[in-house]
Amino acid sequence: MGYAIEHEGKAYTTEGLKPIGNVPDHNSQVEQQEIAWLKTAPDKCFLYVKMPAPQWQVVNSSCHVAGSFATRQQAEEFKTSLKTTSYGGWQVSKLQQLSGAKIQTFLGTDVATNVVIGSQVHGGFGFNTYRRSVTCRIFGVKYVGWYYESSGDYCRLRKAKGQV
Repeated sequence: MGYAIEHEGKAYTTEGLKPIGNVPDHNSQVEQQEIAWLKTAPDKCFLYVKMPAPQWQVVNSSCHVAGSFATRQQAEEFKTSLKTTSYGGWQVSKLQQLSGAKIQTFLGTDVATNVVIGSQVHGGFGFNTYRRSVTCRIFGVKYVGWYYESSGDYCRLRKAKGQV
């Protein structure tokens, strides 16, 4: 049985409504089993990606950065205080740091090291869907796969052929 989610006093798993006494205790046990399973170096696994918080930048058409901010609202307020220059108008753009990403279990326990997240690749699954490549080491074993960023925070990984 997988992780459980409690809603209106009832516990639900991927198998539907289940009589689970204490959901947090149940989920901790499931996570311990999942970590033990990951230590056996499975061929494929399904985990979650935690990206670092993005920065918001105010830039003009010639890519001059006027400032970086933690929230979009701060960047928008700063943008309105700027005058338009001969280089063109100012725009707010999102800058996503790729270093510092984490691969985690459903409950948020870090299980991977050497996490490398690639740039966005637009897929053929519809308008504005994209994914990023992922490479990491889980308990010393190299895994590669895809982080489906536009669909959620999950990644599908497989054991790399070359274990260097």
